[in-house]
Amino acid sequence: MDITELSRLLSDRAESVAIHLLPNGKKEHNEWVVGNINGHPGKSCKVRIEGSKKGVWSDFATGDKGDLIDLWKMARGLSFKDALKDIKLYLGIREEKREVKEHKRPKLPKTTTKIQKSIIEYLRGRGLKDESIKAYKVYEDNGKILFPSFRHDELIFYKHLAIERTENGKKTTWVSPECEPCLFGWQAIDPERREIVICEGEIDAMTLYQYGKPAVSVPFGGGAGGKQNWIEYEWENLEQYEVIYLCMDMDEEGKRASREIANRLGLHRCKIVELPHKDANECLKIGVAPIDIFTAFSNSYTIDPDELKRAGVFTKAVIEKYYPSNGKQPGYNLPWEKTHGRIRILPSEVSVWAGYNGAGKSLFLGQVMVEALKQSLKACIASFEMSAEKTLYRLIYQELGSQPAKVQIQTEMEKLNTGLWIFDLVGTGKPDKMMEVFKYAYQRYGISQFVVDSLAKLGMAEDDYAGQKQIVERFGDFVRQTNAHIHLIAHARKGRDEFSPPRKMDIKGTGAITDMVDNVYIIHRNKAKYKELANAKANNKPISDILKKPDTLLICDKSRENGSDAEGIYGLYFDNYFRIFTEERREFYESNRNDIQGLPDEEQA
Repeated sequence: MDITELSRLLSDRAESVAIHLLPNGKKEHNEWVVGNINGHPGKSCKVRIEGSKKGVWSDFATGDKGDLIDLWKMARGLSFKDALKDIKLYLGIREEKREVKEHKRPKLPKTTTKIQKSIIEYLRGRGLKDESIKAYKVYEDNGKILFPSFRHDELIFYKHLAIERTENGKKTTWVSPECEPCLFGWQAIDPERREIVICEGEIDAMTLYQYGKPAVSVPFGGGAGGKQNWIEYEWENLEQYEVIYLCMDMDEEGKRASREIANRLGLHRCKIVELPHKDANECLKIGVAPIDIFTAFSNSYTIDPDELKRAGVFTKAVIEKYYPSNGKQPGYNLPWEKTHGRIRILPSEVSVWAGYNGAGKSLFLGQVMVEALKQSLKACIASFEMSAEKTLYRLIYQELGSQPAKVQIQTEMEKLNTGLWIFDLVGTGKPDKMMEVFKYAYQRYGISQFVVDSLAKLGMAEDDYAGQKQIVERFGDFVRQTNAHIHLIAHARKGRDEFSPPRKMDIKGTGAITDMVDNVYIIHRNKAKYKELANAKANNKPISDILKKPDTLLICDKSRENGSDAEGIYGLYFDNYFRIFTEERREFYESNRNDIQGLPDEEQA
């Protein structure tokens, strides 16, 4: 929860907050009146507790003023960060415990020194003043510039820059290995500020500081995806800023970075700054006046809602669908080659995975999620029917088999830990809380694959059609806003028997479930095969041809993107040793199990 949301919550409770902070005051009309923020008698300090300006206060004797966060900070004598913690405690807001990968804390190389003449001349040649260089604590290391990233006076990360360009004019940079990604420039930022600038380069940050703007720089440059993973580590440090100016380079990579950062930090508080030249330092070298930079910041804008665009905005995207620039289609394939070119898990979609009880839906989708992790995507599994340890046990089973060594399990868990999160709740899920956590997971960690297992565990009756429709609508809104994919497991109604596979019309609940989602997949355990096997064995008849029939059917019953090209039936086999679905029947494992056993029930898997 960032500062804008905290300020709004305090304003909603303006009178209670004023009484809490200034108990010696009294109410006069639409204001809470007291002598000063220390609670002395008088009428110089007034807090608006009703009306359009609710939450605004002024001390007319001292000239101090602001919102209720400012009042809280001054009345309690707290720093900004401590005031925010105290406010959250007062509002009953529980901080989510954050678990992030452990990183090394670097030490400056032994060859690091104060800046020598050649480096000073280089930076001055870029238009920087000694005051700016000193504020950001820049060093030299063997003739290279060393930009240190401090947080609370602790060195977190550093980057080297060679002052000599390569033959093709490119910069040469390298960073401290295995260190936590950190914004450069915290050492120059007043910790009491409520506005900050994020830019794309260390020299740009110092340039903006020189222009009078408190600026920090991203550690890995422009672009989207992994380049902006620093957000995960800077989340708390940025929550105090009600306005975050994104002053990235004026190129395509800068625009992509601005879009991703704004989406994850909040469109409501991120403003895009468009400079008259490529970046801040180029503006300085060319001689752009401070008033022009001030104007660029004054003209900054928030990103429009995704829902409203002119058709021409999509020109490049339409061409990209015909001719992908990187030669790769978006999304990822399922693990089975026979589905490639027909079924693909795409961003911004909702898929339903349905079937009878015991068909292997959860097991099947677990294998799909492992495939997503192999494609460097991040996933979150919300299994309300199974404990976290059992979910992970099954995933490891699918990779390692029935009895792996402890060291193998440890290694596999370390792999899963890099890209998999668990929504840790068994029982009835509450949709509001689940969606809140999904939004947080996307914004904080960049998670794009979400599994909901299952619709029946979201607290709605089978005939609560309005509730079911509403949650599917919310899923659709979420994936369109985030470019993520939600996989929803649903159950099929019982038919006359379990030999004939269900179809999309057989899914329990409202028809809106299948109408509103993008894809419908049916997982069907081929019990007809095992009945036929049992009869053949009982009558001493050959079974080789029967064994060739698939154990499980993957039925694509709806595909909004690919239509009839994707729809159809895909036969798969079940490897009982690894508990995975395969394209070819594995003779070794067939000979080491009961031929009529088939796929174990989900409860037993």
